[in-house]
Amino acid sequence: MKQTLLPHIQKSVECPECRNTSFFRSDYTNTIVCRHCRTVIQRDSGKEGAVKPSLQAASQVFSNTVTIGTHGVWNDKKFEVIGGVYCDMERFFNNRWTISFADGTLGFLTETLGFYAIQELVKPDYPSKLGEIRGMHIRLETVELFKSRKLRVFDRASSENSFIEGECWWPDSNGIANITELGDLTERRIEVVEYSKDAFEVYDVHYTSLAALQIDNPAFTKRGPVTHTCEKCRSVISIRNPLYTQYCTCPSCGALCRYRKTIGLVHKPKEIKKLEPYIPPGSRGKINGIEYEVMGAVKKYEAGSISTNWIEYSLFNEETGFAFLSEYNGHFSYIKEFKSGSPYPYQNNELEYDGESYALFNDYSFDTISAAGEFHTNFDRFNTNAREFISPPEMLIAEKYGNKEITWYKGVHISRDEIITAFNVPAVKMPARYGIGPLQPMWGYVNMRLLRMLFIAGFGILFAAQIFFSANARQETVFSNTFIVPDSLPGKGIVSDPFTIQPSSSNLQVTIVAEVLDSWFSADITLVNEGTGKEYSLEKGVEYYSGYSDGEFWSEGSKQQDAILSSIPGGTYHMNIFPSSGGSKKIKAFSITLQNDVPMWRNFFILLGILTLFPLLQWGRTQIFERARWNNSPHNPYAKDEE
Repeated sequence: MKQTLLPHIQKSVECPECRNTSFFRSDYTNTIVCRHCRTVIQRDSGKEGAVKPSLQAASQVFSNTVTIGTHGVWNDKKFEVIGGVYCDMERFFNNRWTISFADGTLGFLTETLGFYAIQELVKPDYPSKLGEIRGMHIRLETVELFKSRKLRVFDRASSENSFIEGECWWPDSNGIANITELGDLTERRIEVVEYSKDAFEVYDVHYTSLAALQIDNPAFTKRGPVTHTCEKCRSVISIRNPLYTQYCTCPSCGALCRYRKTIGLVHKPKEIKKLEPYIPPGSRGKINGIEYEVMGAVKKYEAGSISTNWIEYSLFNEETGFAFLSEYNGHFSYIKEFKSGSPYPYQNNELEYDGESYALFNDYSFDTISAAGEFHTNFDRFNTNAREFISPPEMLIAEKYGNKEITWYKGVHISRDEIITAFNVPAVKMPARYGIGPLQPMWGYVNMRLLRMLFIAGFGILFAAQIFFSANARQETVFSNTFIVPDSLPGKGIVSDPFTIQPSSSNLQVTIVAEVLDSWFSADITLVNEGTGKEYSLEKGVEYYSGYSDGEFWSEGSKQQDAILSSIPGGTYHMNIFPSSGGSKKIKAFSITLQNDVPMWRNFFILLGILTLFPLLQWGRTQIFERARWNNSPHNPYAKDEE
């Protein structure tokens, strides 16, 4: 249910300071900045006269964001940005632009740390429950503001100051407001703004991007640095990104400072060592087609294990917001925050996201060793817990900051060479690479699930082809005869009668049968083509032994053996047979049968072996590679195998 703003009777107001008149374009806005003296003035619905709230007009500090006059489209409705409120929160900066649609209605375009959203004012079904939000724990408890919709708190923060520009809707709250973001597992978000005690406004949040809004002139102007003096060493500190920067370090002494737009720098008592990162702050480079500026770098280590440390670079792009570049043992990951409705995964060992399974690789809290540059949030949050889940070359990270926020990030492996090229860093200055990185892809990697599917498909095709050829084989008997063994075998040969093989080239199965008992028989056979004189030779024999041992009958061998001659051309043939035998009983006769075009399973099994070889080799390589990767994890699934 949408909540409708009431129209105002008063179309213009007189500035209480300079007495000049300001005119409102919209019937639904209530606040405007005097163009003459920059006084913030306000009108009340249905009342005459101007009210001067305790708010400040925006200064040039805010000139690098979407400007008044920007046009866009939302849900096929054109809009124009007519004003904005910039809220200086305790942990970040929140921009809230008022947009006027072509039909005269109002909406709100908001931005926090590069996340853009269209917000619409809505009326909750159960407004009496709004006060419950103050005491709710992050993503644990639920509240039902709307029918059949249980909402969890995702984030909460308070504005310390607010700055006004142009014409907008903003209640007179002295610039102080508590903003809470709620959501459910459907990823829909609601924002509740408490301007004063029990005075709430509720907004439906639709996350989007400037590109999707068809913004015509984002008007990101060139930022000029804001300079301040370090309280510790009196050196000059230049803030390159004053709209977002919350913390910075002194480039001379390394002192940690809190940056407040209204009062400047405040020195923090905690000592932070000066960091000399591989990629200096101020460097610019492209990752995934987005040009970033390196704002700062911080060296962190796992609490309780100072030997496990990494460097995290803060990257910024005016249109896409913030990203991070993490370096551990010479391996790099490109990381961006994303909006998720999932609670913090306290007990999970696996996560499902976009159809992929991610396994728990690490869980930890961290502390800070050293830092350089400036940061849009407090990088030294001592009570932050993190859990990392990997599906190389990707990773999901959940961070929980006390009872204030849970943030989800998605990371992907990026090669060392890409970093060198993107930021023009000399290779000799880059960190050496050790071991296998958590997200490092294996060279020549083939997805085992895909490989398994391809193997099954290949086996099915191969088996079907074998059944087809076997069913269509002629299996024609071209010769069958029984021969008497000569009295004196040595030097005695047997010449068979001629026989004919069909013209098409095919195989020929030779079957030898002899009544051997505790003896053996062998025949050296030469197949002679009477037309061409070409010969095909083979030697095949049979042997059979039996008896009793410890009262049990045993036997070994066989009285029949087969052999295959491949690709025998058609024609008239005869056989030259040279038999030989041995054992306790003399062989008197033997028989030979020849069958043309018989089913051959030997080729099937040879091809099946070749088909199986690559998956087996790939599986072996993957096992070796993954064991090396997981050696760096306290949740190593191979640890039990190695015990």
